[in-house]
Amino acid sequence: MNTDQLAKMLGKTVKLRPRAIGERDGMVIKRPDDDWEVYSVRKKPPKAVTLANIHTGQTITLQGDNVHDFRSPNFLLLDCQVITIWPRGWRLEPRPHGWAPRTRTGRRRRA
Repeated sequence: MNTDQLAKMLGKTVKLRPRAIGERDGMVIKRPDDDWEVYSVRKKPPKAVTLANIHTGQTITLQGDNVHDFRSPNFLLLDCQVITIWPRGWRLEPRPHGWAPRTRTGRRRRA
């Protein structure tokens, strides 16, 4: 995770990829493509970024190994799936084995 680049984004909004999904009473619910504010960045080990959902007020802290990349204009590519749990919880699930972000041509990048 490039913490210097993320530190420049403090107070700005990003979209998560993959999108966060919701869970209520054990059931997966469809969530809108919410904006998340970069709330804080920890540059010293363990590196981490705290994000706040501007619609629900939920905050999550992602360790550096969960953040794959940042892409302009405002996308945070993750190596995990954020699951928001109603009303205020959250958890992370790892991405499936062999997952890789798509390139601009739509092909999967080799890991």
